[in-house]
Amino acid sequence: MATLSNVSGSVMSTAATTRSTVTDLGVVGRGVKRASSLASR
Repeated sequence: MATLSNVSGSVMSTAATTRSTVTDLGVVGRGVKRASSLASR
């Protein structure tokens, strides 16, 4: 049982890390789009 909870815990933390990384990339992408649209004006 201990190994099962350890595995599910590491899977949860990996999913949380992936989600935050994707969010960061989305924010960066949005900022780049905004900067490029301002520069093209």
